[in-house]
Amino acid sequence: MVRDLAEAHLEGSAGFVVDVRVREGNSISILLDDDEGTSIAKCIALSRYLEGELDRDAEDFSLDVSSPGLDQPLRMHRQYLKNIGRGVQLKIIERISGHIDEINKGIVQMVETRKTLDKIEDEFKKAYAYCENVLPFLNDIRYHCDKLELVVDDDLWPLAKYRELLFCR
Repeated sequence: MVRDLAEAHLEGSAGFVVDVRVREGNSISILLDDDEGTSIAKCIALSRYLEGELDRDAEDFSLDVSSPGLDQPLRMHRQYLKNIGRGVQLKIIERISGHIDEINKGIVQMVETRKTLDKIEDEFKKAYAYCENVLPFLNDIRYHCDKLELVVDDDLWPLAKYRELLFCR
């Protein structure tokens, strides 16, 4: 409902809703972006519009409208388009490259470790050695994969993301 109201207010303008979150206690957070640049005035205008549309007497709420910072991942394809040619892309590419490098390094080290451990003939000792020596590589690889999922937009990620696997019905 809040997203619909915000999008209706922004229709026909360069502004767009990136994210809407409603947390416990009706704490509403909205991330607003704009093809022409987000300003405090645009955030205030949306906030005042929503304040007028939502009935605080029926249900109390707090409202925060802000723009995404440069440290936040781009979440929508429209944000990527907006930032073409800007330094933001370079930061994102560097973050993605760093995670991919760490994943590849972890895979190479894990494969080498597994080759050594596969020579162990006692299955119990081999399982223990895998737990002690291979599992840390898997955890590190998983960490960097999770970080990549947060940096890369859902529309550009070809596979189901981990959070989607956890919460799909």
